[in-house]
Amino acid sequence: MTELVPAGHSLERRGGQPKPFDAPVLVAGFDDRDVFSFRPSADELSATLSLQQEASGPDLFVASRATASDPFVIGAPVAELNTPSAEYWPTTSADGEMIFFESARPLDPGGPTNERARIWAATRTSAGAAFGPPTVLGIFREATAPETSPYLHAGGRSLYFASLARGGAGNLDLFVADITDFGVVTAVRNVTSANSSGEENMPVVSDDERALFFSRWAGTGRDVWVVGRSSTAEPFGVAQEVVEVSSIYDDFPTGISADACRLYFISNRPVGGIERHRVWMAEKP
Repeated sequence: MTELVPAGHSLERRGGQPKPFDAPVLVAGFDDRDVFSFRPSADELSATLSLQQEASGPDLFVASRATASDPFVIGAPVAELNTPSAEYWPTTSADGEMIFFESARPLDPGGPTNERARIWAATRTSAGAAFGPPTVLGIFREATAPETSPYLHAGGRSLYFASLARGGAGNLDLFVADITDFGVVTAVRNVTSANSSGEENMPVVSDDERALFFSRWAGTGRDVWVVGRSSTAEPFGVAQEVVEVSSIYDDFPTGISADACRLYFISNRPVGGIERHRVWMAEKP
């Protein structure tokens, strides 16, 4: 029988209940900007993110900090990937040489600025170089409806995403694509146990690929949910809400630490009476 949460994992059950996160804290450095996507690096000292821009809407940027206790400093835009269309959910390979992201830019030149959400990919020769022209890989090019919020597993072997194009339980559902060392997508599978008749979106998977966090629409906003499994040879188990980070506002996961003890999520819960999409972090004791 598939465990609700894998034994020995940071989500391990204690007394019949999953080990909870502590109270969330605000991640400093983005206080005056709406952040719609935040992907931390393995050491959690840098990140690629999607920031709201007054003129062009959400664009991709980088940010960094000296230590885990310092605020992030927003750096340069990823200019070669940004367009007048919206760009969200950047997710890079461990070596920094490949990136997947969501964009509504037209598939073919001359199309409308915001056509529909697709998953784009780009490569570069090294982590410090500029990315080459983005493209939509063949298996994503065939999609006839929006596909969103890609998340590349730390080992680069799988890409989790949400789709309206591939059937499933209804509305946006979660899928995982198998990827070769050369960035070629070889197969796509439905994450069946995570999906419902409502909207599931924004998947984030742990490094051991035994815990999958995602968002589920809750009527007034999204809540954070999780499914676990004992090994990658088994299907994911029963989905449950991560109540300690969810609220009546919009809450959705955006990153996870290498040891799965720190969950990064985005919420528009008010701070100082102002509602804005900000980055939060919740940690296991």
